[in-house]
Formats: sequence, structure tokens, C-alpha cells
Amino acid sequence: MSFNSISKLLEALEKQPGWEQQRQYRRLVQLWQGIVGEKIVPHTRPLYISRQVLWVATSSSVIAQELSLKRYSLLKKLNDRLSDPLVDVRFSPARWHDRNTRKADSLNLCASNEREHPSQWAIDEELSSSKHLPEGNDPKTAFARWAKFIQDRSHSLSVCPVCQSPTPKGELQRWDMCAYCVSKQWAQSDLDKT
Repeated sequence: MSFNSISKLLEALEKQPGWEQQRQYRRLVQLWQGIVGEKIVPHTRPLYISRQVLWVATSSSVIAQELSLKRYSLLKKLNDRLSDPLVDVRFSPARWHDRNTRKADSLNLCASNEREHPSQWAIDEELSSSKHLPEGNDPKTAFARWAKFIQDRSHSLSVCPVCQSPTPKGELQRWDMCAYCVSKQWAQSDLDKT
């Protein structure tokens, strides 16, 4: 097997449904140096595209601010060369030193910051094993396995002190309650202000 055949395999994979975002990210990485220039490119690293917004890590807040001021012209240059237009570009030094994003970038993977969201939780190995995935085309079996997976997952979560619902630890650490209860509390406080 040669590198040429691997390249063809990747191209074939990216033509499959669901790979559009990955294809757009790879194209963007190829264009990046020509868009930002040779002097700036070593201080930036495109991280991922989420909801048509490109997130870019920068080596400093000064560079992030400078690029933010130029973001509309950069966005125009990018959109002129991309098949799927972006709606915005965001720059931040926050993930510059993150080893995981460097690894993802080196593999040209489309990273996601969803793992850092407080509403996410780690799925334990046992829950993610194949015994919980639906087999075959039987809808009843698939539903039963999915329901068991959801039930097992909710048992591993902490409980919201307000509504007693299973809640990811990140939400409890951040707001001392689940996201639903905190959003109700914020909405009520907004109503009280008016």
C-alpha cells in the first residue's frame, strides 16, 4: 500500500455523508498560511469548525486581538475559497498549549470543544462497549439496548439538589444545580428585574 492509495482512501471517505465538516476543515488548514501570512501562521492554529464558526488558537492574547480586528477581511478571504461559507472566526490563546489540540491538529481531525462543556460527562468503558450497541435491524432490540444504556448512564450521574434529576458533575460544580434549574432561576431573576 502506498501513500498515494491512503490519500485516495481519505478522499473517498471524505466524500461520504457526514464528512463535509472534516473536508472543509482540511481545506481550511491547507489555505490557512496563504490567508494569514507567513509571519502570523506560526502563532496560530485552526482548532475546529463548529456551527460554521472557525475557532483558532493563538500564541498570545495580543495576536488574538489583532486577528479579531481583521476577522471580517480574513473571513471574506476564507469564504472566497471555501465551498461552505463560514459565519465567523474566533481567536483565543486559551487552548494554545493544549496538547490534545496539537495532536488533533497534527492528525487533521475536527476537534470539538463539547468535551469541555459542563453538561458533558465521561462515558465509562463498560457503557461504551459493544454490548450496549444495537445489533441488527430489529427496532425493539435497538430501543431496549438504548434505554438500558441511558438508564445505566443516569445511575452514574449525581443528583440535582433542586429537582432531583440526574445531573453531570460539571453542572453541579459550576452552578450547584442542573442546567435546567439554573436557566429557570436566571429567567425568574430577569422577570423580577422588569
